[in-house]
Amino acid sequence: MKRNRINFIFVPILVLIAGCVGAFCIYQYMYVPAQTKYQAALADYNTNYPDSTPDKRAAALELKKENQAQVDQAKLEWAQYENTIMPPYDITDRRKAYVELTQELDFRLAPMLQSWIHKTGVYPLTEFSMKQPPISPNDPSIAAGPLVIPLGTVNVGGSFRKILGHYEKWNDFNRLVLVSGLNFKGTSPNMLGTYNAEVIIFPQGSAVGPPIPTGSAGAPSAAGTSGAPAPPAAAAPSGAPDNG
Repeated sequence: MKRNRINFIFVPILVLIAGCVGAFCIYQYMYVPAQTKYQAALADYNTNYPDSTPDKRAAALELKKENQAQVDQAKLEWAQYENTIMPPYDITDRRKAYVELTQELDFRLAPMLQSWIHKTGVYPLTEFSMKQPPISPNDPSIAAGPLVIPLGTVNVGGSFRKILGHYEKWNDFNRLVLVSGLNFKGTSPNMLGTYNAEVIIFPQGSAVGPPIPTGSAGAPSAAGTSGAPAPPAAAAPSGAPDNG
């Protein structure tokens, strides 16, 4: 009977795989460059359009239109991912951002991660713990730009193929998870897979709202501005499929 050689060959730390999910690539390598090109075209347009020849004005206008179209397309593709894998996190309102981020870190994310690993065909050997949520609406962690939540080292057990499949399935999780540095130890089907992971949250809004004055009504309840009970731990935000 022909047997799979992987069952008999010791596999040291041989495999190093960097995982970059599609959403991050779209934002980092499509939207950001498109926005940069558009700003350059806009500057060229503002320089050449008012006081130049008709040909130069027409060329500047055409370049501006082309780059605006690229920005619009990148925004459209990014919005499709954002609506699916980004939790509510509106930084234009500090109170709202505080509540949303606290709910995500205290009630949602860790149970979703733990449940997801169980569904990917491997044995989870890691218990997830989240970074501390902001302590107030004025916490400096509420800021423009991506919010990175380190998950540390993730350990899973299983066969070579199952661990590889689990690693790739992070692309189907309903949060943006960046994984890197997959290492194997042991012999299949009883191998240990180890890699690093982090969750990346892009906020809604490009600028943080003004600070909340000291001595005002105070920080809202983490369960909501009215102090209502928190949602169930595994509840996913609206608009996102429940993969947890």
